[in-house]
Amino acid sequence: MPAELMQAPITMVRAPARACTVYDIEDHLLALANTVELVDEPDARTAILAEIGQQLRVARDKRDRAVAFLRHCTEQQRVFQP
Repeated sequence: MPAELMQAPITMVRAPARACTVYDIEDHLLALANTVELVDEPDARTAILAEIGQQLRVARDKRDRAVAFLRHCTEQQRVFQP
């Protein structure tokens, strides 16, 4: 990586409060994972790792809700099938 990129200040960018899709959450997680290796400052690294933990929980919750909806749809199909 060029030296000028290594010297550039890194600014933490938070994800939207509610990402619309799991894909949005996963993209943000990927960006955070790629960023954590570039940061040398312990406080910034800790903040990024904390954000990764938060986004992992958000992704898990989003997936859990999707699975619950699919189970509901399957149950409705079973109940209303002749």
